[in-house]
Order: sequence, then C-alpha cells, then structure tokens
Amino acid sequence: MTGGKYPVAGSTGTIGYHDEFTAEAPVIVMGRSGNIGNPRLYLCNCWTHNTSLYVKQIYEAEPLWVFYLLKNLNYDGFVGGSAVPTLNRNDVHAYGIAIPPLELQKSFSQKVMSLIYCKEENLSEIEKLQELQKIILTTMSSR
Repeated sequence: MTGGKYPVAGSTGTIGYHDEFTAEAPVIVMGRSGNIGNPRLYLCNCWTHNTSLYVKQIYEAEPLWVFYLLKNLNYDGFVGGSAVPTLNRNDVHAYGIAIPPLELQKSFSQKVMSLIYCKEENLSEIEKLQELQKIILTTMSSR
C-alpha cells in the first residue's frame, strides 16, 4: 500500500490506500476468510486485497440491488473451514436466485441511492457540528 487515493478493500473493510486500483466502481467486496457475509459497496475504484472476493462484472443487474441481495443472503450453507470461516466462490456460483426485472431494480437503486446521499450529507453535517462544539468548549474552558 502506497498511500494513494484508492481504498484497499480487505475482508473487514478499508485497510489502507494505494495508488493503483484493481476494480472499477461500483465494486461489491466481501471477505472470503474470517469475515463472511458482510458485503461492502465501494462507489469508487479500489484495490481488492487477497483476503476478499469481489464482483468483477455485473451482468443485466443493478449494482446497488445486487449489493443488497448479497447483504441479505444466509451464508451459513456456504461457509467452510474449521478454525477460520471461509467462503468458496464455487459453492456460491451454484446458488439459484430469482432476479426481478431490471426496471424494478433501477427504481429500487434510485430510491436507495438518494437515501445514501442523504445519510452522507447528515454524517458530514454531524462532523462539522462536532468540530464546532469542540471549538466552543475549548474557548469556554479557557476563560
């Protein structure tokens, strides 16, 4: 990891940054060992660490819909390994899933994306308010 602008997606989340990427946005990443069944959605290009599995191409499906599908699957039947839970992608490939029409997936994604943007704006506002609170408390305590 060279500290670049692309997040390095490990099995438990972003573990650093690199100056190159291995997957183009949107990227769905999931731990393949230790942290099974907790997919994450990257809306930017990222470097995928060897402890993770990622969706390389999404055919005829909306990425956000696929993310929530993966997030809500029960992975108990797919987990192997004795000491450390491990996900074998070959087992997952054989799993059958009913896929709704693409227009329905797009409608779902548009609605969810607006909520995601709203959440991000709220978190940004909370951060600003917390910084302001620190400044005010520091100013008041120095009087």
